[in-house]
Amino acid sequence: MVAWWADWKESEVEPVPGIPVPDEDQPTSSSTVTSTITCSGKPQFKIGGSAKTFTVTYYNEDNEVVEDYPVGDWTFFIDGDPVDTELLTLIPDGNKVKVKFLGDDSYIGKILTVTNTSKDAVASLQIEIIAL
Repeated sequence: MVAWWADWKESEVEPVPGIPVPDEDQPTSSSTVTSTITCSGKPQFKIGGSAKTFTVTYYNEDNEVVEDYPVGDWTFFIDGDPVDTELLTLIPDGNKVKVKFLGDDSYIGKILTVTNTSKDAVASLQIEIIAL
């Protein structure tokens, strides 16, 4: 028979100011959230065409959908430049935004990038602008 004996001793290490000490009731691991954007129909905007609905979906590290994640901000770029608000009509609705492109034929062949940023989760989707 083997017996183990131990003495209880208080630690002499003092907490360092500015470094958080984890609460025993809180999880100590950080979670990673990723996101994706999907659109209704093909990833194309037709000049003079109908609106498209873009949906952002957030996933945890186990690739399960996170329902209560803050939606974040939608931003739009054409060929890397921010889009003038006069070129888009936006109707946000929770994790979706309905977008109508109001540009003219000079935008044919350009790429509209739709981006959603929420905390550390960033997703983008590229949409080709084509003729009607």
